[in-house]
Amino acid sequence: MVPPMGSTSHLVAFNTEAKKRDAKWKPAKTADDLGKLREFTFLEIAEAISIFGKNVKQELEACLKLRNGCGHPNSLKIGSNKVAAHLETLAINVFAVYA
Repeated sequence: MVPPMGSTSHLVAFNTEAKKRDAKWKPAKTADDLGKLREFTFLEIAEAISIFGKNVKQELEACLKLRNGCGHPNSLKIGSNKVAAHLETLAINVFAVYA
């Protein structure tokens, strides 16, 4: 199991990778500092430093796209099974691992 993001080793690696992607990145010291990144960029960095693998990143990107699609006014409709699958993906791959 991967240590939580609060781990010093992951935070150092995360900041190093973030700096490579954005020269203006100021090193994160708290969880709130991580909120300064776009979610997609966060997922790319987490995969790059092996917090999780390619397949988990792809599933989390799909969750992010669904969340964004549902969070803005549009004609998208989803059913309860899709919502349940979305929550299950997050529960298994994020909350159960890092909470």
